[in-house]
Amino acid sequence: MTPARADVAVTGWSNRTIRPVRLIRSGPCHPFLNMALDEALAATPPTLRFYAFQPFGLSLGYFQDAADFDDAWLAAREFVAVRRATGGSAIAHAHDVTFSIVSVPDAPWFAGDVKTSYARIHAGIARGLRHLGVSAVPRDDGAARSDSGRSAEAICFYKATSFDLVADGRKLVGSAQRRTPGRVLHHGSIPIARNVLAPDAACLVDLLGRTPTPTEVEDALLAGFADELGWTYELATPSATESDRADELVRLKYGTTRWNRDRIDDSRRTRASE
Repeated sequence: MTPARADVAVTGWSNRTIRPVRLIRSGPCHPFLNMALDEALAATPPTLRFYAFQPFGLSLGYFQDAADFDDAWLAAREFVAVRRATGGSAIAHAHDVTFSIVSVPDAPWFAGDVKTSYARIHAGIARGLRHLGVSAVPRDDGAARSDSGRSAEAICFYKATSFDLVADGRKLVGSAQRRTPGRVLHHGSIPIARNVLAPDAACLVDLLGRTPTPTEVEDALLAGFADELGWTYELATPSATESDRADELVRLKYGTTRWNRDRIDDSRRTRASE
C-alpha cells in the first residue's frame, strides 16, 4: 500500500485538520526496545506503529503481578518478559502483528470515554480484518469460547470484555490503553499463528486456512483504519530525539528488573508501610 499524503478534514474536532497519520513500520525489535519506543513517541503528529518481537515477548500489563510468570520457564520457551505502560493482562507476542497508536486525547478516535475509543479503534480493525476475509465482531454479552472463566486470568486472550473482538467465538485482538496528560497510548495485538503461551486464542491461520504475511495483515489494517476513521498515512521513522529517548528508557526502565519484575512488589511495600 502506498501511503497517501492528503490531509483529512474531520468535523467536530475543533474545526482542525488532521495531518496524515505518521506510519512507522519497525519490523522485529527486542521487547525492551518496543515498549521504550512506544513511550518515547511524541503525541503529535498522531502515530501508528507496527512491529514484531525478536526474541518473542511476553508483555505484562502495567498493574500485573510478575509472579504470574517465571523467567526461567519463559526463557525455556524463548520468551522475554517486559512490562507495558498499558494495563490489562499478559500478551504473548510470537507470530503476531503488534501495533501502537499514539496521539493527543482529543483526537476523534480517542475523544470521549475509554470504552467509546475502544469501539472506534476496534471498528477500524474489524474493517481491516474483513479485507483479509475474517469476520470479527464485539463479544457483547456472550462469553467467548477462549475465556478461561478464571477471575484472575493472567493471559489477555483468555479474558474477553464486551467490546473485545472475537472471531469464530474466540478472542482475536488483544488491546490495552494508557491515558496521561496530553497523550494516549493504545496497544493492539493480532495473532497470526498459535503460540505456546496462548494456544487456545483465535489466530489468522486457523480462520483463513493459510498463513498471511505480517505485511499483508498490516496493509489490511491500514485499509480498515482508512475506511473507518478516514486516516491517510505518511511513512516515517522515529525522530532522532525519540530514538535517543527510547535507548535511554531501555537502560533506565524497560530493560531493568525493577520495572519488569519489582514494580508491583515496590507498590505493595509502599502501601504496607503507610
